[in-house]
Amino acid sequence: AFYKGHYYCDKAPGLSFAAVPVYALYKFLIEPPLMGYFRAGLQDDDIEGKIALDRLSHQFKLWAARALTVSMLSALFAVFFIIVLGKKYGVVGTILGYAYALGTMAFCYSTVFYAHQIAAALLFTSFLMIDSKFGKNSFVSDFLPGLLIGISFIFEYPTLLIGGIIGIYHICLLFKESANDGHLNRKRYLTRFAIFAAGAFLPVIGIPFYNNACFGNPFKLGYGMLVEGTKFKEEMDKGIFGINLPSFSAMWGITFSPKKGIFI
Repeated sequence: AFYKGHYYCDKAPGLSFAAVPVYALYKFLIEPPLMGYFRAGLQDDDIEGKIALDRLSHQFKLWAARALTVSMLSALFAVFFIIVLGKKYGVVGTILGYAYALGTMAFCYSTVFYAHQIAAALLFTSFLMIDSKFGKNSFVSDFLPGLLIGISFIFEYPTLLIGGIIGIYHICLLFKESANDGHLNRKRYLTRFAIFAAGAFLPVIGIPFYNNACFGNPFKLGYGMLVEGTKFKEEMDKGIFGINLPSFSAMWGITFSPKKGIFI
């Protein structure tokens, strides 16, 4: 993203902010004594050695920021996912869980500084809490799933679509419960949905302030400020964050295309 002479990350800021404590911990507490120890063993005229140490330190900062955010949470989520499917579907579920963790793009995205896996973990946990009626219709059972959806949005803006589907599912369950009660407690179910919506909205409050600080407008996202004349900007201008109606070419591309088809 480009605005008034400055380049910014076009993604949602959640992952960057999540990595700040890890980066700061290494840079200010670990790096000085660690690199000082190694530099003490270098000769004063060993310029190449000093450059190599600087590069190694920089790479380790980036590795730590990724490993202790994306990779760690992704590994924990994989175990959680395998346990959930194993309990629900037995051996077949366990095999499916391992297939997801080790045989899909989930594994690849666990090794790079992308927010895909964090968003997946948040959304799946939200769905599971709603589906299993976690908390037995208490404040927690509505607020926490909404909160997880809201947090996923500040990590990946396109989760608005998936979070919206989960929200609709929650409304359907609430409507079903209300119908079973003979609509006697309709106000209570409306209150429960309001609690769910409040949880989803709470993490999003900071986004307008972030957008205003970067792009001079609370409602401008990085996706809308992409560098002009690029193919990526051209595609992202279509639909919602680049997500449009299904097409045959897209279905072919992700299935049997020799270039990147998943079955190939």
